[in-house]
Formats: sequence, C-alpha cells, structure tokens
Amino acid sequence: MGAILCLDDDKNVVNSIKRELRHVGSEVLTTTEGAKAIELLIDHECAVIISDMRMPKMDGAEFFRRVLELQPHTFRILLTGYADLEAAMQVVNAGEIHRYFHKPWDATELAWTVQKGLKRYELAKENVKLADELAEQNIALEEINTTLEYLVEERTQQVLHGEKLAAVGRLAAGLVHEVCNPLAVVSGLVELLQEDDKIQGKHQASLEIMSEGLQRAFGVLDKLRDLSKSKVRAKQAVDVNDLLAHNLALVLHRLHQKQIELKENLTEVDKIWADKDQLGQVLLNLINNALDSMEGGELIVSTRRLSASTQDEMVEIDIADTGPGMSAEELDRVFEPFYTTKGESGTGLGLPISLDIIEEHGGELFAQSELGSGTTFHIRLPVGDPTE
Repeated sequence: MGAILCLDDDKNVVNSIKRELRHVGSEVLTTTEGAKAIELLIDHECAVIISDMRMPKMDGAEFFRRVLELQPHTFRILLTGYADLEAAMQVVNAGEIHRYFHKPWDATELAWTVQKGLKRYELAKENVKLADELAEQNIALEEINTTLEYLVEERTQQVLHGEKLAAVGRLAAGLVHEVCNPLAVVSGLVELLQEDDKIQGKHQASLEIMSEGLQRAFGVLDKLRDLSKSKVRAKQAVDVNDLLAHNLALVLHRLHQKQIELKENLTEVDKIWADKDQLGQVLLNLINNALDSMEGGELIVSTRRLSASTQDEMVEIDIADTGPGMSAEELDRVFEPFYTTKGESGTGLGLPISLDIIEEHGGELFAQSELGSGTTFHIRLPVGDPTE
C-alpha cells in the first residue's frame, strides 16, 4: 500500500495530521517545504497527498501540478482557509484535487476520506495493471494475426498450386486421349511398312527413324498420363473435428473482417482414414467459398456420425452459409470443371478437384442450395481404416 504525504508550512499542522492518521494503516510522511515534498514523491510511492493551499515559494496549486506529472494516480486532498476558497475552486475545476477541507477540519471526516483515497489508489493501480496486461495481450494478438495471415497466404498458395497442377492434369488427360489414337494408327502403319520386303535401303532407314520418333512421343504421352492421374499420398487416422478447427483458425481474420458469425455444431465422431493434407485442402476450399459468398451472416460448420443398415458407418461434415444461394442451373453445374460463379476471380477448379479427392477417399461430396436460402456442402467419408 502506498504512503500518505502531508505538506504544510506549519509544523504543528503536519504533526496533528500525522497523529490523526496513525490508525489508517499506511506510513505518513510529513514536510513543511514544497521542494522536500517533491523529493519524497520521487523516492516513495504515495497513495494519498494532503497539501495546504497557501505556502511560501510553492503554493498548493503548483504543487499538485507537479504531483500529476510525477504520480498521476494519487488521491489528492487540499487544505484551505476561507480566504483561499476561490483559488481552491480553480484547482478543483482543473482536476488537480479530489477533495478539499476548510481549516480547521473535522479529524474523523479527514481520516475517513484518507481511507477512501487509499482504496481508490489501489483500484487505480489495479486498473493500470489490467490495462498493461491488455496492451500486452493486444500485441500478442496482433502477432498471432500476422502469423495467421502468413499461414493463410502460404496455404492459399499451396491450394492455388494444387489447382494449377490439377488443371494441367485435366488438359494432359485430354491430350493423351486425342493424340494417342492417331499415333497408334501411324505406328501400326510404320510397323507394316518395315515388314514389307519390297521396301529397301534408305526407305527402311527412314522408317526406323519414324519408329524411334513415335516411341519418344509415346514416352512423352505416358508421362502426361501419369500427371493426369490423381495421386493420394499416405493415409492416416484423422480426427475431422481437429482438422476443422485447424482450418477455421486460418480464416479467423476473414470472419472478423467480413463480420461473419461462426457457429460450430461438432459432435464426437470416429476418426476417418484419409490423406490429411488433401482433406484439409477440401475443407479450406469449401470454407473460403462460403466466406466469399457473404458480407455478414453466419458460417455453420457441423459434424455427425451416419449409420444405416444398408451402408457402412460414415462421418458427415457440413459447411453451410447464409449467403445468396444458387439457382437450380448453377447447382447442376457447380462441380463442372472451369465453371465458376465468381467471375474472373474464380478458376472453376476448386470444387471439381475437391470432388475428385473425396471420391478417391471412398466418400461423396454434394451441395444443397436455393436462391435466397444459402448453400450447404455435405462431405461423407467412411469411418476407420478400410484395409483392416
């Protein structure tokens, strides 16, 4: 607890106040000089300060202005005679003191006021401490937000990279189909000509060169065919609730910026057997699509376990928004490659790639939507390791 500092140019006054305050529970410091009082303020933590108004060299108003500079949270009491009332009121109006007493004062009332001032000082200190802690937490939160923004950017780049590769793969699949058939015809004709005894000499050499060129072309097409095939990396047991929480953390800044309320209806479900990175890509894509469709509104994320006698046990993940929804035509085309409702900002590849990934995991992905009623994407995936 802070000390009590009493300043008056009359030594009898400060001694009297010290006696009256001997039971309040704080050390009482006294002095008859303003300069000495300033020194005591520099060396001691003072909770309550009592000062006379009229003093030589430094009056009460000037002293309290110095107090505000050195220890602004102190509880300040002014002692004044009736002749100094106008000057005292100016100090009150300037916010430099909390209470003033006319001389002679009531000892009981002064002691009660000092005790109140001590409590107020402790509350002020606690408020300062809380404000400092809040400032530290705000700094930490800013650092977290900066880290999240970096992670989101990094993850976005990963998703975009995956979409570009998938687009190349789709194009490669088409090229392989369109080019392989005519090349196979040409290759068959070359083989027939090589077996014809009537073709001799330099013509056979030309056919050999053609055959080698065709084999190189087939080699290139084989590589393109490999690229066009979807690849699922090593699978593991995945807790979908944990994976959802991780991906939702990546978009917290977007939820805040767009003033979207997040509602989570997550129930305890068994782990699924999945490629964690690919499934995370699907979830992040669906979450970002929902956020793209809204300004304000709600993002509702749910998990539940499905069980029926006609099918294996599955986990369902629902990602719903309260955006504008889709027309029946848009809903029919939503998984069509290169189809997008985002204009030039969309690639039209996120949902087709997501569908491929879910189907490669033995699951299903489908959407429900109506204009004006928002959109819900449902993911259903089998529980456990299918190899066991």
